[in-house]
Amino acid sequence: CLTFKFPCRPKSLILSVWPCLLILMLAFVVQSASAQTTWSMGYYFPSSGVNPPLSSIQWSALTHVAMVGGNPNSDGSVTLSSGFSSQVPTLITTAHANGVKVLYCITQLGTTGWAGAASAPNLSTFIANIMSTVNAYGFDGVDIDWEEPFNGTEITNLLSGLRTALGT
Repeated sequence: CLTFKFPCRPKSLILSVWPCLLILMLAFVVQSASAQTTWSMGYYFPSSGVNPPLSSIQWSALTHVAMVGGNPNSDGSVTLSSGFSSQVPTLITTAHANGVKVLYCITQLGTTGWAGAASAPNLSTFIANIMSTVNAYGFDGVDIDWEEPFNGTEITNLLSGLRTALGT
């Protein structure tokens, strides 16, 4: 057992400092409940051939699922993966029935045209094509999986434009 004596400090000062330190710790360390929201996300890839049946997915473990299926083209168009259109409605219906949000994942599915699609001349067309798919199927949002070198201005403009187009 160790004991410490502070001959120069009155006991009341030491005891009065601890509550203040605790309050400061709580104020700066503990986050609000809304800031502590945790996502648990899975990816569903229709043309991969390895997706489990929707009935075998443990939906209670997920908050979001991303449907992989949009390949950007340099002209701002988007090519959907094979099986996308036939599998999306069932995935969205099943996920929503289980309280899980579904995101439309735009990624590289072969050759890609990210840089051209997100360039100033094609950006509005690209966003309109993404939003057309989001609205046609009832997606809850978009997942951007840009896996090649990018221009900071282009990706910022793309994300900003999508944020506006998606609304709340």
